[in-house]
Amino acid sequence: MKLAFWNIRGVNRPSKQQELRHFLLKHKVNMMGLVETRVKTQNAGIIGAKLFGHNWGLVNNYQYNPNGRIWLAWNKASINFEVLYLSAQLVTGVVNTGFCTFWFTVVYGFNTRMGRQELWAELASLSAACSMPWLLMGDFIIVLHDGEKKSTAMSDHGSMRDFGDCSKTFSSWTCPTRGMHYTWSNKQFKEARTWCKLDRVMGNCVWFHASWDVQVEFLEPGVSDHSPGLVSFTTPSGNKGNSFKYLNGWSQHESFQQTIRDCWQKKFRGTKM
Repeated sequence: MKLAFWNIRGVNRPSKQQELRHFLLKHKVNMMGLVETRVKTQNAGIIGAKLFGHNWGLVNNYQYNPNGRIWLAWNKASINFEVLYLSAQLVTGVVNTGFCTFWFTVVYGFNTRMGRQELWAELASLSAACSMPWLLMGDFIIVLHDGEKKSTAMSDHGSMRDFGDCSKTFSSWTCPTRGMHYTWSNKQFKEARTWCKLDRVMGNCVWFHASWDVQVEFLEPGVSDHSPGLVSFTTPSGNKGNSFKYLNGWSQHESFQQTIRDCWQKKFRGTKM
């Protein structure tokens, strides 16, 4: 099973539609999040049918933003999706594939720091209600740290702190990825060029302790200035044990050092390996 998302920068042009259909077929995508479609409300049904066909479900957030900021489509033959929450900056629901069930969110943040405050508050509120594995994908508009940006322009450290604080609030971390490190570029020349990791895939603690195998890859941007993200699931075979996963983000938690010290001071009885 494969999930994907892409800031496509508009799908009104036939060339963009053709490229997206090719992407879906080539990578055998079962669920697709699109942001910044630029499709008007009255054209959403027609273009959605052209892109995905009539055997796919489609949900969007036009009632919260007239610009069609987020579309989420899924192949009804392989995925059951139930919408839980919609807003101007995210779409959230429960995905059931037959072998795994989890929360899934597609994010497209506002361009201003003030506008994203609502997004961070929404994610914190959803986290308090979520006890399941939770996967988040999308264009968060902002990087987490300076290593995710290459530019001569000044970084917005205030927005970076907001994003980092939000991630700690609901204990989420960026999933390990392959492919493109910088997922967006302004495609300018020489000193004016900027690269950023604006698009990412994140999961909560329960997600990282799940037993299924997942690979995340960012591909070449193609017809957009953003790279599409692709998440590939491997169906559990039933005879594979769970592996221990250490996330670098844990070391940034305020109680990390004390927890380690407490564990080392405990006495255990056992046998040598």
